[in-house]
Amino acid sequence: MTRLISLGQATETMSQKNDMITHKRMVLEDKVKMMRPGSINKDLLEEQVRLTLGYTHENEYVIVRN
Repeated sequence: MTRLISLGQATETMSQKNDMITHKRMVLEDKVKMMRPGSINKDLLEEQVRLTLGYTHENEYVIVRN
C-alpha cells in the first residue's frame, strides 16, 4: 500500500513538471512565431538584441545577476 501511495505522489509530481514544461514550450513557440519573417514583433526583436548583444541606451544601467 505504501508503494502505491509513493507511486501516486511520483505521478502527481511528474504531472506538475509536465505542465510547467508544456507552458514554457508554448511561451517559446509564441516568441518564435513573432520572430518569423513577415510577422516580426519589433519590441520582441529589440528585447532579444539587447539581451544577446548587451545593447543599452545612454540613460540605462545593466545589472548582471548570476
